[in-house]
Amino acid sequence: MAQATAPASAPTQSVTVPYVRAPVDKSYRKMLAGVARFERDHAFAPAASLRFRLLPRLPATTMEGVALRIAGERISVPLALDADHSFALPHNAEAEREDAAVLANRRADSLTWRAAIHSPGVA
Repeated sequence: MAQATAPASAPTQSVTVPYVRAPVDKSYRKMLAGVARFERDHAFAPAASLRFRLLPRLPATTMEGVALRIAGERISVPLALDADHSFALPHNAEAEREDAAVLANRRADSLTWRAAIHSPGVA
């Protein structure tokens, strides 16, 4: 009678999946449409810059440790946050094809973001 033998100490693989129930998310394509609109009208304020700024929804919301990424079926692109909790949205053709979303590691009821257009020397 043959005995089944276990493989000799095969390494165990693990995968960490950070999960937030009901995360803050926005359509990447819709955000790109906003970027395209800014670029189309950029001649009205040629020195202006477009960034997106994270905003807390509640006074008790802490902004420390927030992480953003563009996520699709096969793509995940981290987004860098500045000290003022703002970020620039890069164009990524693969993310656009995949109908990706911009995701935060926070719940939707904790924060949101808005476009921030600023011209140097203008309040």
